[in-house]
Amino acid sequence: MRRRTHTSSNNKKNDRPLDPRQSVGAASRNTRDSETPEDILADSGLYRTDDRPFWKRKRFHFIIGVSVGALAAIGAASTTPTAQNHFNELQTYLALQLADIDLTGIMPGTDVVDELFGNVTGFFKPSPSSDIPFMPALSVKDELGLKPHHPVVLIPGIISSGLESWGVSEKSQKYFRKRMWGTTTMFRSVLLDKELWTDHLKLDAVTGLDPEPGIKIRAAQGLDAADYFVTGYWVWARVIENLAAIGYDSNNMHLASYDWRLSFSNLEVRDRYFSKLKSTIETANRNEGRKTVIITHSMGSIVFPYFLKWVEDDDHGHGGSSWTEDNIETFVNIGGPYLGCPKALTAMLSGETRDTMALGSFGAYLLEKFFSRRERASLLRTWAGASSMLPKGGELIWGTSDVAPDDPVLGFQGDHLSYGNMISFTKSNAESAATVLIDDGINDDVGDGGGDSSTSDSNENNNNSSSSSSSSDAIKEEDAEDDRIRNHTAESVIQLLHENSSKEYHDMLRSNYSFGISTDKKQLKKNARDETKWSNVLETQLPNAPSMKIYCMYGVNLPTERSYYYAKNQDKREQVYCDESNMTDARCQAQQREQEAQQEHEERAKEFLGSLSSTIDEVIRPPELFINPDAHDPINGVETGVRFADGDGTIPVLSLGYMCEPNNGGWTKHGDLYNPAHIPVVLREYKHEESESKLDVRGGRKAGDHVDILGNWEMIVSYMKCICGMRMRLKYTLSGEH
Repeated sequence: MRRRTHTSSNNKKNDRPLDPRQSVGAASRNTRDSETPEDILADSGLYRTDDRPFWKRKRFHFIIGVSVGALAAIGAASTTPTAQNHFNELQTYLALQLADIDLTGIMPGTDVVDELFGNVTGFFKPSPSSDIPFMPALSVKDELGLKPHHPVVLIPGIISSGLESWGVSEKSQKYFRKRMWGTTTMFRSVLLDKELWTDHLKLDAVTGLDPEPGIKIRAAQGLDAADYFVTGYWVWARVIENLAAIGYDSNNMHLASYDWRLSFSNLEVRDRYFSKLKSTIETANRNEGRKTVIITHSMGSIVFPYFLKWVEDDDHGHGGSSWTEDNIETFVNIGGPYLGCPKALTAMLSGETRDTMALGSFGAYLLEKFFSRRERASLLRTWAGASSMLPKGGELIWGTSDVAPDDPVLGFQGDHLSYGNMISFTKSNAESAATVLIDDGINDDVGDGGGDSSTSDSNENNNNSSSSSSSSDAIKEEDAEDDRIRNHTAESVIQLLHENSSKEYHDMLRSNYSFGISTDKKQLKKNARDETKWSNVLETQLPNAPSMKIYCMYGVNLPTERSYYYAKNQDKREQVYCDESNMTDARCQAQQREQEAQQEHEERAKEFLGSLSSTIDEVIRPPELFINPDAHDPINGVETGVRFADGDGTIPVLSLGYMCEPNNGGWTKHGDLYNPAHIPVVLREYKHEESESKLDVRGGRKAGDHVDILGNWEMIVSYMKCICGMRMRLKYTLSGEH
């Protein structure tokens, strides 16, 4: 109904000229050369339009005020699930409306607009009622006697550090020293000038460094580089606040931010990151007279072990084999994806994750609207740092096609295969419908609408059943010779990624990372000289630092991406021959509209590509391989092509805990291989528990989510004891056991 009304209004708009001066004047000149009274009135200004910018008009102020007030009232009142659902539906509706507006043409690129976006963000993300600053430190510091002891260095994860522009070229000057990643400047840039934002954020596909002269994106520095992502959405702020509450400040607490887009080797090549980190730690030790405690999160937990190999290497850090023992007291790892995560794989393969498959949120919809899957994959592949999180260890860790260590108990996984099949190919509903049409002898000659009706009925029938079972039987015969179209384990998916990406990305992976596993001591010692192995804990050994302690802390009890159902794009539609005699045919009109849209997309793609090596066709066409949203079986943990297991919502528990698990872990049971100094290792899981307050949008004090766990009160108390020099029991514990 809304679309019909919209079309009608457009027709009326086209029939009635917008400018009375143009309509009256043009009509009179066509009939006679003399001026009419209307022409004189138009010249006098009575018909003149208001030339003031729209944001200076009273009507705009009134509409914004009413809209924001209404949204604030609804947001404050949405404390029940029903009310929250209505509020989410309103957000989706507003997203649809906003997506149709030409924001680039009407929004100015000024600080005023940044402030507007920042204020509106506060209404959509109200501060949680139980999100109390400086807690729990203020409540326990006297009881436990907490006070500064060891100096602290914080190493954030991927996307946590803000990135700001230092370029002075003409295209960069308006962004000078503004955050291109993080803060509301990023949102304005993406919405209003996506191509320019992309030009700044992408990296050169060959060198992995700055894409062109004049563009310089660098990591923000200081404690505020990763405290908040945007106003109201904290990341490291809770950690910093609690340490400040027991006496820490910028003299003995440092945040080592970095450009997470870069490969680990390029962090040193371009930014001298590891040299600076080494100097920071050594200076802190001299100033405080004690060794340093390192706290890492997410990808930072991979960066730090790489750094330990770099700093000891004779050709790089020149620290010697005793550097870690002499300088590092404790390594606290929060949510570290040591074995990688499946989410990184699909992001690189087809530009998709669970977030893009479930387009219910405001931000996810806008991302999908403005960035196609191919555009996202092309951009992400230039960010070599993100590829460090691809799954490691192959079938030995992640499982074979028959069995995986984290498979559900037999009988509780429905018709689904083992998690070891990280990617399984299925037939989408659209393909199933096409197969039905062919089997029934129906083709495009049945007349207008006949084929569409049959397809619709078939799709409806297919939607009532799971498309994920018996995936191997669903592969089309024409794909039988395509070796890619089969079920893939963690070992073969890396090869699949190589085969479906550019030569530049292929070379980047080969020259920077390794995703295997070494079980031979001699080979592990050789790997100490191979920097491509340093980011893989399964191919390297921990340093000789027996007095250092390692704590692995992470959340559990949240559905987490573990495997996926994929399909192959079968877009082989026949071109319809159209000329003046049949242009009224619905198929010709649809084909013409598609061709016009294709031309528009090509122009946009030319601007987007820049230094990327991808061809225009690679960007504007849907990816050949994509997550199949028709595979949907929520009862057995499958939603829109994504299959879930236990974890922290981002990283599966298999990757979070394997190296630290006390009975069978890589650094414990297999310590002779990967931990020859037998460094004490503690594992602590924090079970995610929903907050009693509906206003705790970040999960509350018992959150186990990948990011929100940085505000988990029990975990904060645990690592504060380490920092303050207190002894802790070196054992495996669950949340609440200290």
